[in-house]
Amino acid sequence: MWVVHFISYFYIHLLIHYSLFKTNTRCGHCVRFASTYEQIATELHTKQQKAGVRRKINVAKVDGAAERALASRFSVHGFPTFFLVDGWKTYKFEGNRSKESLTQFALNGYEKEEPVAFLFGPFGPVGTLRSFLMRSGNWAVGLYETLTKVKGFSPLMAMAILCVGGLTCGLVSIIVVGLLFLPKAKLD
Repeated sequence: MWVVHFISYFYIHLLIHYSLFKTNTRCGHCVRFASTYEQIATELHTKQQKAGVRRKINVAKVDGAAERALASRFSVHGFPTFFLVDGWKTYKFEGNRSKESLTQFALNGYEKEEPVAFLFGPFGPVGTLRSFLMRSGNWAVGLYETLTKVKGFSPLMAMAILCVGGLTCGLVSIIVVGLLFLPKAKLD
């Protein structure tokens, strides 16, 4: 099971400023790092209560095994991995995984780093496409399981239904896009 931790400034839904920590509970490094992460979250929460702090920091956990689209969107390949998102800019933490270095990175150390290129970042077209494809695949697998286990279809029939449905959606999409971008006839 993967666990995703968000350190959020303001509100996550505005994506103004948050950092992402992904871990795998089967990974020994991640299990050993869990208490350090809790200390980092506590320290960041404590610092936000002091006067003069420019951002509010919220910390939350998300199950990365259930949120595979999020893991794909952020291109996480190893655990634990840390990202900090400031508006549309995403910064990947590459330093020493200590309490001090991660706290420093979350507060202002990320400003010295080069952000991930927007094109390949989680909010760019490639990250959005990754997320869409992962969600679509999860939806198709869920539909297959519903057809076979709940509705009682044979696996072959369930796969045939999914294939016909996918081909139909694809053809309708192609026709709609073709009609939208059909060149207009010039009237002279």
